[in-house]
Amino acid sequence: MNNKAIFILGSRNYQNEILAHYLEHERGIKCRILPPDCELVSGSVETNGESPLFLIDCSETGVERYFTNPQLDGGRPSFRHPVSIFNARRDIGIEDKALQAGVKGIFYEGLPLEVFIEGILEILNGGIWYPEDLMVRWISSHRRHVILPAKEKPFLSSREVEIIGKLSGGLTNDEIADHLHISLFTVKTHLQNIYRKIKVTNRMQAIIWASKNLAGPQIDLSWLGERDVERKAVGHH
Repeated sequence: MNNKAIFILGSRNYQNEILAHYLEHERGIKCRILPPDCELVSGSVETNGESPLFLIDCSETGVERYFTNPQLDGGRPSFRHPVSIFNARRDIGIEDKALQAGVKGIFYEGLPLEVFIEGILEILNGGIWYPEDLMVRWISSHRRHVILPAKEKPFLSSREVEIIGKLSGGLTNDEIADHLHISLFTVKTHLQNIYRKIKVTNRMQAIIWASKNLAGPQIDLSWLGERDVERKAVGHH
């Protein structure tokens, strides 16, 4: 992961110092701690050509400001780089705003270190990582929206329907390629075309769209379950 880098937005407290040291010296990932008021939306942070992941420490006060950017009103992601939040508390209600803003991962406080690191590595590899119960609630709430009439639905080829079905089944891009016996590049190309046609920008939005607008055996959300456990919803964008 020589071209990967992590920027922790938070105080230089003991926890963040330990996390940064572990990621850099044990995992070989460049890691820096930046002030919590660092500007993400403008892209002013110098990344030196690396592929960065920003981790926002939710134990800091005022983290809500990251998710109240005017760009959200236009339905566009508010961050120029992948962003995840950690030390989130279930009682502060920040999850919906974070998901709307396009965060790649949500990690609640008290999460075991090995699970936290596994999630970070998944996101660095292009995936996403959300608690399962949060995904269930988020998708269920959006499925209640009005379903588009058939004439207004975008046309998807049979292969695209097949791929978005696999996506909704919780498969990664690599797994989709293996299941369909096609290349990873072909999977990514199909996903880009699907996102464009259904007017979404990320994997979660595509799953929600499929749950509302497609029916039949292709769309299987049973993998989400109903358990209140930490679970990855993995995949490559």
